[in-house]
Amino acid sequence: MHLLRLLGYVVFMSLFAVPAKAAALVVPAPDQIPRVKPGQTPSLEARRMSCWVQDTRAHAPLGKAYVVLTDVQDQESTRAVKKLLSHHKGKLLKVSSLKNLNSDSKAREQLRLQLVKLKPRYVAVVPKLKSYRENTLLALWDVFTRLDEDPYLDVYPGLLVASDAASLSKLIERSIGYDAAKQSKNFFGVSQIFDPGYKSFQKIEVLKGSLKQAGYTSANLTINSIPGLENRDGFPAVPGKNHWVLQGSRRSPVAKLPEPARKKLEKSSLTMLFGHGVPGRV
Repeated sequence: MHLLRLLGYVVFMSLFAVPAKAAALVVPAPDQIPRVKPGQTPSLEARRMSCWVQDTRAHAPLGKAYVVLTDVQDQESTRAVKKLLSHHKGKLLKVSSLKNLNSDSKAREQLRLQLVKLKPRYVAVVPKLKSYRENTLLALWDVFTRLDEDPYLDVYPGLLVASDAASLSKLIERSIGYDAAKQSKNFFGVSQIFDPGYKSFQKIEVLKGSLKQAGYTSANLTINSIPGLENRDGFPAVPGKNHWVLQGSRRSPVAKLPEPARKKLEKSSLTMLFGHGVPGRV
């Protein structure tokens, strides 16, 4: 009975509560973000804001070889992979299925031992389209961090993913001819707001500040996945120059980008995406 009275009192008083005004989203400058050394614990404020930089130690890759890891089987894709190998004087590591690595610990261990033997500096992963899944990447990252005793990445990984063999061949041709030193520094970020915390949007804004110091120009696209959230006090994603805000949801994902945003995306040399996508669609 006492419990019921207490609950009734709380509900009654909540009817008269004054809604708290939403606090403005803080987007710290790069030099305002605290750095935390290995073994240290972030401050209470840093943990509350989920905002700190974890210092890491310099870590050389395992070796010097260029390795192509693939599960493609058809002749046209295989020819493209051989061209990549020839250009980099690389070593081929072929597996039956990259997709199965996530569920097969023995296959991951076998791959780990093969890579340790090859001593790679770079690993170019060329998966079949149906093998390219989030869990595949998680399995690969698990292997790439266990080639020596420490928990850091032991290779420079890269991905060459295409929708079909002809597209893969063209992608590899572009990869072979790519010269990073000649590329303009254009950043395009995509964030998705799916809760009132705005963390995805905040990450893009912080990253833009860091990249500006490195000489990058920036443009970004924000997808608001909660209809009506844009009317809340403190909603930070305001459309502006080189910033587009679109409405989307799990049932109705964004199907087309505004033409100016698409052009910025196509000209970007660095693209980052933050937030939850829609499986099979994004």
